[in-house]
Amino acid sequence: MAPPFELSTGLLPAGIHEATWEELVARFGWTPYRLTLLAGLKAALDALRFAGCRRGLCTITPSSV
Repeated sequence: MAPPFELSTGLLPAGIHEATWEELVARFGWTPYRLTLLAGLKAALDALRFAGCRRGLCTITPSSV
């Protein structure tokens, strides 16, 4: 689970934070537009998995969602 947002900035603290897909959607999918972006990300990740990619790192930046 990712840590809470910093009160002074509204951002996550610096660092690498692991989260499940469900946690990611719960944290960042709070508007219809963001849910659409996350659905596209999920489709891309599923396509990579289908193509044989089994390990990897997905980086989500503040400008991503």
